[in-house]
Amino acid sequence: MEALDNSDLIDIILRQTQYNENEAKLKLQEYKNNVELVIRDFYGLNQTKKDEPLRTYNQEIYRQIRKKLQNVSTDVEIKKV
Repeated sequence: MEALDNSDLIDIILRQTQYNENEAKLKLQEYKNNVELVIRDFYGLNQTKKDEPLRTYNQEIYRQIRKKLQNVSTDVEIKKV
């Protein structure tokens, strides 16, 4: 695949958004020449959620059990005081 220069990237952004040429240049610099991130920003689709590591079914079960036991233990400690 051929590498695109900045003018090609700006053209793509201009076609996909309502940015003018100056705004497109600024957004390209802001997002380090990543056209996909510029377009996502325009449409408000920024990745705000943190990527969670993939877990197996059993790992998730044990994680929830540990969390529940920790909550119960904390509740018992609070009641003792």
